Amino acid sequence: MIFVQSKKLIYVIGMKDIRNLDLSLLLALDALFDERSVTRAADRLALSQPAVSGMLSRLRELFDDELYVRTSHGVVPTPRAEAMAGPVKNVIRSTQALFEQDEFDPHTTEFEIKICGTDYVNRTLFAPLITHIMQSAPKARVSVSSPQKGFSRHREILDEFDMLFVSHHPKLPDPQGELLFRDHLVCVSTYQAHSEGQYVPLEELCGLRHVVGQRSLRSSVSEQLSSKLSEKGLVRNIALDVPDFASVFRFMRTAELVAFMPAKLVASAKFKLKTLRVDLEIPAARVFALWNARFDRDPRHLWLRGLVREAAHSLAQTGAARSERRS
Repeated sequence: MIFVQSKKLIYVIGMKDIRNLDLSLLLALDALFDERSVTRAADRLALSQPAVSGMLSRLRELFDDELYVRTSHGVVPTPRAEAMAGPVKNVIRSTQALFEQDEFDPHTTEFEIKICGTDYVNRTLFAPLITHIMQSAPKARVSVSSPQKGFSRHREILDEFDMLFVSHHPKLPDPQGELLFRDHLVCVSTYQAHSEGQYVPLEELCGLRHVVGQRSLRSSVSEQLSSKLSEKGLVRNIALDVPDFASVFRFMRTAELVAFMPAKLVASAKFKLKTLRVDLEIPAARVFALWNARFDRDPRHLWLRGLVREAAHSLAQTGAARSERRS
């Protein structure tokens, strides 16, 4: 008798047997136990009889036991095979479970959705999105957040939230994402001297008091706007610099100001903003949905992405309808 003191060596010796065992052998062992016939086991496994006989030979060698003995009534399990029958079925069931995804029913499942987006996205896309979620998933809890320190922490935000909505796609290797919609910028005014649709020369426009909001849009939109004006030798008179569009609206209610804002956001204003015509090619704002690549095939996330697309489509249709009414 050999006595091995090393626990690590005992583990390695045991692992050699496991490495020689494949799942098909366990399936054959299970079929033989249930059918008690090599022929019927072969039919059940959609294999030939010689193939199952060969698998039985490998099992005998692996476990150093006859396992099944031929009799006039078929094959009969040895005590070792009978002892293995229950554990083998458990292994097969556990392995099958690895390939089965839990069914996701949004109507009956209790779960949380965590989304993060800018003030602009909150005021435009989130309204139809949350309506869709609450209609489709009555037991869902939705948590809406805004990034606290801009968008320099995309990777950390994507680890924390189901979906992140931004106005530009970050150059990171891991996030998945798609463009949801574009929103053209318009110049709006609360100056009493202005009327809806009035043409204002750029030189005059730049001399008026401007309010700038939503800092997260600046890199992709507002800076491009300033660059185009700079090419013409013009600079906006930025009288007010605020962190979000809620502040823009608040100050435009009480003061004469002009601002460049996405059209869908202007449509959501609760007071009259007059749209001005200007000789300037204004870049469009873009909204992306980003998520961690680990969610790609997750049923819950696939469902959420479908609702996000529906909400973006609803938002686009609403904007088109408003444009038709104005014209």
